[in-house]
Amino acid sequence: MSDIRVRIHTSVLELDAERWARVSRGLGAGYGYRKIAQLQQELPSGSWVVAAYRGSELLAYAFACAATADAPKFVQPGLVLTEPMVLRAEYEPDQLKAGIEDFKKSLGGAGAPGLDPVRRFLLAETQPALVVRNMQDSRIVVDPDTGPELQARLVESVLRALVELAEDQGLRTVCFPYATAPVRDQLAEAGVLPWESCRLSTTARYRLDGLASFDDYLARLPSRRRREVRREIRRFAESGIEVSPAGFDEVIERVAVLEANNFRKYGWDITVEAILAQRRAWRAAFGEELKVLVGRKGSDIVASLVFRETAELLELFSVGFDYSAVGGEYCYFNLSCYLPIRHAIERSIPTVEVGAEAVRGKYLRGCSVEQLYFCISRPDGVTAPVRDWLALIDRQNSGFLSSVLGPAGLARELAHA
Repeated sequence: MSDIRVRIHTSVLELDAERWARVSRGLGAGYGYRKIAQLQQELPSGSWVVAAYRGSELLAYAFACAATADAPKFVQPGLVLTEPMVLRAEYEPDQLKAGIEDFKKSLGGAGAPGLDPVRRFLLAETQPALVVRNMQDSRIVVDPDTGPELQARLVESVLRALVELAEDQGLRTVCFPYATAPVRDQLAEAGVLPWESCRLSTTARYRLDGLASFDDYLARLPSRRRREVRREIRRFAESGIEVSPAGFDEVIERVAVLEANNFRKYGWDITVEAILAQRRAWRAAFGEELKVLVGRKGSDIVASLVFRETAELLELFSVGFDYSAVGGEYCYFNLSCYLPIRHAIERSIPTVEVGAEAVRGKYLRGCSVEQLYFCISRPDGVTAPVRDWLALIDRQNSGFLSSVLGPAGLARELAHA
């Protein structure tokens, strides 16, 4: 590997933005240069870009950060492994609840109710950690123009550098918390460390290449689904909610209140102040690329969508509602699906990146869904109790795509992948 040179950068701004964009092309806004720069400002415990070069040419990189007690929750592996999204009630059968209780007993007793003792144990076992992740997923990004043999060498070189970085920083584990199936396989094939993994979550996006109109999007759907979408659009139009762009500074305080409503509905206790701080950080990082749509009834703002728009991608960040003033699911899907899809098609934007919420509803409306995996390794081996917890989560999620999409839908997604 003498022709491959690896450097560890403490700031993404040390790398050439144009070359970064070339290596990252096609991977979506989660790999944006400015987005990583913004993330680095939010991470108090240290973050790095591990980059592989041939000569002076950047060919591969990974963004990694230290997960310690003061790090944001979204990079802490012990919390990622118990996040409510994974264990939310509609996908938590009785056997899973029993499995959680059995796991707590294996730790020495039932202890506190719920997941608290499990979280404490996993935090102690997995952290401090070196976590590789962007916003959408976790991967070593390799220039797609490199051939398979060179790609494998680049992945191995970056992975070895990540392991050495973890050791130098006193971080006990290396984690890829949201890896696609190909990335999981890459890690195993590199042979740098043994890896343990479990199915954890999903990602979803609408692919709009070649569509000239919203009717073209509808034509992709089965006739019964087309009728339902048209009915939801009609009900939204009849609701009296008028949607229009709004200036960020003008509406962001009201938007934060609406988003807090949405978080509370799904069991997240996040303050308006915390939401405001993060949205303003997004604004500082993305400038005019960050946009806001609001839905008004009369003079009252009752719904909102915050998203990022580039020439290649619409990335939907967050929605919010005044639930006393809006209707049912049709409001959610108009704001988080139909309006962004129409907007993207009109501007020839090929992809709309959506969140992992309401996956079945979005899938039935034409989005593509992909399974994500939690992957973890440590030089002295992952302990047996951690492997037991990974196995429990994997069993819980093993039928997720099949149950959400149905057998035919699962076959379609696997064929697409």
